Parts: sequence; structure tokens; C-alpha cells
Amino acid sequence: MLLLLLSEPEYPPRRLLSALRTRCESIHEFAWPLMRDTTEWPPVEAVVLHGRDDRVVEYVATTRTRAGKAALLVVAPLSHAGRLAALEHGADDCLPGDVPGQMLHQRLLALRAVSPAALNEGHCIIGDLQVGLSSVDVWRAGRHLRLGVREYQLLRLLALNADRTISRGELVERVWGVEADPNDNVLDVYVHRLRTKVDKPFPKPLIQTVRGIGYRLADD
Repeated sequence: MLLLLLSEPEYPPRRLLSALRTRCESIHEFAWPLMRDTTEWPPVEAVVLHGRDDRVVEYVATTRTRAGKAALLVVAPLSHAGRLAALEHGADDCLPGDVPGQMLHQRLLALRAVSPAALNEGHCIIGDLQVGLSSVDVWRAGRHLRLGVREYQLLRLLALNADRTISRGELVERVWGVEADPNDNVLDVYVHRLRTKVDKPFPKPLIQTVRGIGYRLADD
């Protein structure tokens, strides 16, 4: 994988960088991008925007614009509000600052695996379902669906991993945070809400339960 790592000036993520160097073909390092920065970035498959707090969110929109079609992953100990803002400004996903290198690499591979043919003007396409990647913009069969923020985060995560089963633990951690209990029924409640809005009004259900593991979104 060809990777671009953007980090806070004078605070390079040495542990993360060391872990990624053993897993990526090439890593280019730059400081956080400024609005008027004209430094040319090399062509890459993914961009990691690293930070130590919510300040990194200020650079997500600029990074999204300059990254083009490359996957954009924010790695930082974000607050709930910071995470929402990062996603709204174009991040494909957010992971905690202490994420293990292997897990980060796996997530980057999953984001890169999203077929370009399934992406259309900022949406992820699964069958007749279109999920906006940078805003709560969801359509099915030409009909706009009104989702709450948590519902959207859950659906977006499933859409970005279409056809792949995601465990309950991973879904809960990445939507509700690392301290949430995967055995709590909050996930089931939100999956039920999503099915009511995304599947029930239409002939073909897309949200599938994989017993004993978790859920997947697929058009099959």
C-alpha cells in the first residue's frame, strides 16, 4: 500500500510509523496541511491524518479535498463531537490514537477494498441503496431516508464494508466507543431501527444478521 501520513508538526507518531513501515510499500510523511499550502503530495492509496486531540479535525476538510479518491483515516483520541465532525468533513473513518499498527493496516486495506465502481459522487452504492460518505445523506430506490446520527454512523460503517461480516464488538467500539459493552442490546436496538427505515419499506432486505458473529450489508 502507498500511504501518506500527516501529523502535527514536531509530534510525529513514531510508534505508529514504525508499525506501518513493516506493512506498507511506501510511506510519505508531511505535516498537517494548511489552507494555502501548495506542497505537492505524491499519488497514494490512503491518507492517515494523525493528531493528539480534537484540533486535528480542523484539517480534515482540507485533507479530504487534496486526497481526492484516496481513503482518509483520522487517528486521534477524539471526543464524540470531534468524531462526528471528522466524518462530516469527509473522513472515511476514525480510530483511537492508541490503535495497534496491525488493526490500522487492516482498516486501511478494508477502505481501499471498497470498489471504485461502488462509489459515485461521494456515495457508497449497495444495490439500490446510496449512503453519503461525508454527510447524513441516504437514499434507497430514489427515496430519501431520514436517519439519526447514530443510525447513520452504523449504516455508513456497514456500507463501507459491504459484503463483509462485522462483529458485534467492532461495530459497538467504532460507533459507540471503546468503553461500550458489545453485549449491551443498544446495537440490536439500532439495527432494528435501521431495518425499519432501510429494509422494511422495500421488497429486498440488505441488512443481514450473521448469527453468533455480527451483521453485514449486502445485495445478494
